[in-house]
Amino acid sequence: MIKNIGALLIIGLCSLITACNSTPKLNRPVTATNYEKDLSFPDETDRFILVGKKIFDDPRLGILLSYSHKSFPEDFISVYVYPIMKVDWKDVDNVLMQEMEQTLKGVDAAISNGRYKSKTPAVESEFSFTSDDKLYKGKKAKFKIVHQNDIPFYSNTFLFIDKDKYIKFRTSFNASQSREVHGDSIVKALLPLITVPDESEYMRQLRAEHQKKLDQQFMNLLMQSIQKQAAEKK
Repeated sequence: MIKNIGALLIIGLCSLITACNSTPKLNRPVTATNYEKDLSFPDETDRFILVGKKIFDDPRLGILLSYSHKSFPEDFISVYVYPIMKVDWKDVDNVLMQEMEQTLKGVDAAISNGRYKSKTPAVESEFSFTSDDKLYKGKKAKFKIVHQNDIPFYSNTFLFIDKDKYIKFRTSFNASQSREVHGDSIVKALLPLITVPDESEYMRQLRAEHQKKLDQQFMNLLMQSIQKQAAEKK
C-alpha cells in the first residue's frame, strides 16, 4: 500500500512542478528576491568585464549576468542565479543532475527553433574545486555548438547550488580563433566572488503552498487506499 501511495505521490509532485513551470508571467512581486541589493558579484576579472545585467520579472527566472572577454568580445560568459523550484533539495547530486538535463534540453530546443544550427553530444562530468578552504561541488557539460553564421563555439555549462538557488555558468569561446577553451579557470575565479541572497518571502510562501498541497494529496491517497482495502474485505 505504501509503495503505491509513494508512486502516486511522485506523480502528484511532478504535476505540481509542471503546473508551477506553466504559470503565466506576472509583474515582479515585492516579496521576491532583491537582486539589486542582496546579490554580490564582480564587475570585472582580469580577463572579463560585466557588460549586461537582467533581472527577470518572473521571480522563478532570477537574474542574468553577462560578461565579455576584454580582448575577444565574441568570447562571453552568462551567469544565471535563480531559485530551485522544489520544496526539498537535500539530494544535491540528483537535483543538479535533473537541472542539467533540463538545461541541455533547452539548448536542443534552441537548435530546433533556429537559434543555433547544431551541437555535438554533451559530455557531462562532476566539477569541484576548493577556494579559501571552501569546497565547491557541481556539474559540468561540454559540447561544441555552431551558430547560424556557421561559426563554431566551444560551449560549457557549469551548475552549482548555493542556499536555495542554482548558479549556472554558460561559457562560449570562438572555436575558429583559438584552441579549445574549457572555461574551468573562469568559473573558479568567478564563483567564489558571487554571494547569493537568502530565500525570499515569495519563494518561502510558494514552497509552503506546494508542501501543503503535497501533504493533502498524500492524505487523500492514504484514505482512498484504506477505503479500497476495506471495500475489498466486505
